[in-house]
Amino acid sequence: MLDGLFYRFVVPLFKMHSKMMALDALRTSMNLAENVLGGGRGLKESVKKRVPKGIKRTVQSLVGQSGSVVRRRKRTRRKIRASTKDIFA
Repeated sequence: MLDGLFYRFVVPLFKMHSKMMALDALRTSMNLAENVLGGGRGLKESVKKRVPKGIKRTVQSLVGQSGSVVRRRKRTRRKIRASTKDIFA
């Protein structure tokens, strides 16, 4: 049951939004490094402050894009009408 849920919802989510999620992770890690190296704060304190903010930012951007999937139109077949004129008559 969880396997179907995973492949039906989680994998497509990561496929569509992986670039944005990677950029948010990079942004969060840069903020974390800035706090540790430039601000003189400890790593543990910076992680507690910056990581939840990064996760919140990523989730909010995912929720904002939830309806942006382009859906395909169904193809309808046209009926070919038989010609009433006989070319050999």
